[in-house]
Amino acid sequence: MSYLICIKNFENIPGSLYKIAENETDLNNLNIDINNFKIIEISQNDFNSLKLQDKFFVSYDNNNIATYSESKDPCYSSINSLKNDISSTINTINMFLDNNKNHVDYSKFNSYKTQLSNIDINNYPLTKSIPEYFNDLGQTSLNVLQIP
Repeated sequence: MSYLICIKNFENIPGSLYKIAENETDLNNLNIDINNFKIIEISQNDFNSLKLQDKFFVSYDNNNIATYSESKDPCYSSINSLKNDISSTINTINMFLDNNKNHVDYSKFNSYKTQLSNIDINNYPLTKSIPEYFNDLGQTSLNVLQIP
């Protein structure tokens, strides 16, 4: 099973998603007190769709059922919006790396940061999310919501 980590007691409120975890190991490695969050089990297919940004989390209800919206719109309106997304993601990864040198996922996110740094934005298809782009290339594909 995969997991949504949501803000506790924010049922039916958009924006309550905090993190996503592909499996129980990733959930346990998030550096959070899971008692302070609402943990919702989801399928691997739903996780992959969220990770690749084919769909987006909207909210959850009292019965642990998540609502999603699907996106078929282009991901980026310009090269600048792509650059900003890459820069923001690298900054978030750097914060994790700077404070978690002994974390079990340190090398995974350090490698992902290198992938992000090496994107040739001149050949990047603006109609794909970064995780989808890497996935299509057979490279490690991560979503910013997976960063511990």
